[in-house]
Amino acid sequence: MTTKTGSTKTSRVAQFISRRIDDLRPRRSQLEIATAAGFQPNMLSMIKDAKAKLPLERVVPLAKALECDPAELAVLAFEQFYPQPVLDVLFSAATKREVTGELETVAIWAVALGAEVRGVLRDVKFAQQFARSSVSRAERIDERLERIKVELDEMIIAARTPGGILK
Repeated sequence: MTTKTGSTKTSRVAQFISRRIDDLRPRRSQLEIATAAGFQPNMLSMIKDAKAKLPLERVVPLAKALECDPAELAVLAFEQFYPQPVLDVLFSAATKREVTGELETVAIWAVALGAEVRGVLRDVKFAQQFARSSVSRAERIDERLERIKVELDEMIIAARTPGGILK
């Protein structure tokens, strides 16, 4: 698949999603898949075309809509965000021993997704702090402007009084 920059490289998750959509095409349209996964149709197209990343919180609903293994889709989705050394550490718990049940698999993914959620929460907290400091700066600027306005008004009044420069 060629991108706008002329590159033919797409993410593995985009390739996987494209294949699954093609495989399901006789039974379901891309619109039906997008709707079932909770996406706007254009968002699924952007993910499929590697113009957007698959949000990690949408992996399970999309896996259900694509009728595929959520763990396989999750691994591919994580590849969009992290370099291989990080992925190796992230998935080491799953590869060190055989996962014996669905609940254990869910627990491993919950830990991995929890790390991602904590990162998002950290980003949100930073954004909130930045917004608060911006509001605080804006309030200080407003206060300064108000003081300047008062001083200018006083200067104009003084200039219009007898003996002032304005009459």
